[in-house]
Amino acid sequence: MKTETGPVTADLAVVGGGLIGLAIACEMQKRGRRTVVFEKEEPGSGASQAAGGMLGPIAEAQIEEPEIITLGLDSLARYPEFVRLLEETSGLKTGFRQEGTLIVAVNRDHLNELDHLRETFRSKGLTADSLTAEQVIDLEPRLSPRVLGGLKIREDQRIEPRLVTAALAKALVAMGGQVCSGVEVRDIATADRKVKGLSATGPEGETVAVTCSDVVIATGASPWDRIRMPAADPGIRPIKGQLVRLRGEVLLRHVVRSPDIYL
Repeated sequence: MKTETGPVTADLAVVGGGLIGLAIACEMQKRGRRTVVFEKEEPGSGASQAAGGMLGPIAEAQIEEPEIITLGLDSLARYPEFVRLLEETSGLKTGFRQEGTLIVAVNRDHLNELDHLRETFRSKGLTADSLTAEQVIDLEPRLSPRVLGGLKIREDQRIEPRLVTAALAKALVAMGGQVCSGVEVRDIATADRKVKGLSATGPEGETVAVTCSDVVIATGASPWDRIRMPAADPGIRPIKGQLVRLRGEVLLRHVVRSPDIYL
């Protein structure tokens, strides 16, 4: 991504070039607002690069949070059209797949957990198909013969986050927006309780001055104290996970989960 520096004028500045920041920027640019994204490294180089890409509001549902499930299902229903427009605008693929999720059991405890999960889903009006061990292996022949059974969540989808962020960055530029890589925002300027602009440091240490009327902070769990702004730290914190990414032949058609791991 080419770095753009120097004086910048925009309606909206987005700080953070991950999937969320770029998606917001594309939507606002589409609505006619001149939008610029500032990313201190390269677009998609943070948490978006390490994400698994599951679109699984049912398989990952926290049943005690029904409002979150409703929001997730609404988002899931919008995703095919979002992907269609994004791929059309950018000319890039996103790795969008709609095979669903398999939740599998490899021991008796897992089977009991799946039984409870299935009944909980049904009590909330969510769908999950029960599968025998043979049906699971028919769907994913490379799974271990130790599999005892499973559930299939048909509605779940998935994307490749690194492809999506690349497509979003290209789409934003194609629509007339701007992406500034290697630029770290330092200060958000206000006057009379209104945003007037921001200042940043460019890749060569130069000062980048921006005039804008709105700023979106989309830096995820990065420390907020690195940016001087008229807002309190929201208390967002990172949660550590482990992800192994393998090169080679794709072995699975579905996202496959057990109570202990996902593939």
